[in-house]
Amino acid sequence: MPAASAVPAASAAPAAWSAVGARRPLPGRERDLDRLCGMLRDAAAGRTGWAVVSGEPGAGKTRVAEELARRAADTGYEVRWTRCAGEGHPGAGPPAGGLRPLTGTAERTAEDAVPPAPTLCIVEDVHLASAGTRTLLSFAARTLRDAPLLVLCTVADEPGPATERLLAELAGRDAERIRLAPLTEAAVRHVVLATADDGHVTDDRAREFLGLSGGNPFLLTQLLKQAADPRVSRAGGRVPVPPAVQSVVRVRLAELSPAARRVVDTAAVLGGRPDMGLVARLTGLPAGQVLELADQAVAARLLSWSEELPPHETGGYRFPAGVLLRGVLADLGPARRQALHAEADRLLAARTVRNDTEGPAVTPVAATAAGPVRAVPTGPVLPRAAATPARTRRPLSCSAGRRAVRGR
Repeated sequence: MPAASAVPAASAAPAAWSAVGARRPLPGRERDLDRLCGMLRDAAAGRTGWAVVSGEPGAGKTRVAEELARRAADTGYEVRWTRCAGEGHPGAGPPAGGLRPLTGTAERTAEDAVPPAPTLCIVEDVHLASAGTRTLLSFAARTLRDAPLLVLCTVADEPGPATERLLAELAGRDAERIRLAPLTEAAVRHVVLATADDGHVTDDRAREFLGLSGGNPFLLTQLLKQAADPRVSRAGGRVPVPPAVQSVVRVRLAELSPAARRVVDTAAVLGGRPDMGLVARLTGLPAGQVLELADQAVAARLLSWSEELPPHETGGYRFPAGVLLRGVLADLGPARRQALHAEADRLLAARTVRNDTEGPAVTPVAATAAGPVRAVPTGPVLPRAAATPARTRRPLSCSAGRRAVRGR
């Protein structure tokens, strides 16, 4: 965790702003950092600012905060950093050391004392903050107005009711809210290019890593490390699931009920965009229950839901990253995985026969993955699944996702 920087004279800060942002750009985060650097300039001029950076796990919230801290220190800011701990964990009380600039500045402001040196106060994982920490942040937001201070809070994109109340209060105090979206193909290409031995990245290579990572910087970084490791074998030319990512998948799977785990396992054999109607038939569960269980998987970040569907698309559930889908399949035992593929293959073969008069049916990856237990020939096979990035949203109600189980 970055240490506090030395504090030069406050008047020296503005002279260094021409150099801000000159080094170590973060692909796909340039605009976000530009907005935050603008807030640093305002704070140096005596206007207190609050910023909230949110995003899914692995989106790069800490990395953005680190880069902003570096730029702030380069321009004469004192940088203070603290990380919140959940209730019941060691350090769950107000982290006095990291937040001392807030209380100290408030006291000096109330006494009309000489303004302190410009300060950047970074508070990580506000969704884990104790009640005491939230109270302190709320007090500072109400009290501080014209101090050379910028407070940057990082928070999960679904932080819970108590944190939402704090964020609503900060919004009322004109806090800047920045949500880190998945990286674009251009940003992914930039990251992949930095690791390429020959300084060249093909379009197919960039799209492969975009599909595997879903634009998530953590997943992308792990995939690139795995791809660059000469000790790792690549069956069929594919990058294996990195161990760190497999651990993430297992943690998320452990959050599911047994029935929800069954739905996710079954969805995985159908590819990156599973037909939830088929999932219902394969599991033998009612369609409404399948949707409720799929929403559990959305909450656990194994599936996502998108309303932005292509024409004639019947369902909006997706695996948000291809490597997560592969991780689910890898966690299945070989016998269980082949049995699921075979059952999906049989059901899809029956559907192909019924739909012959309406045109050819498209069979997902199950048709080629059933192994030795596959018994029924089927129609055309989709390419290897690599889920495209999809906007993750809150779990849906059963009625909101009802069209996901309509027959095609």
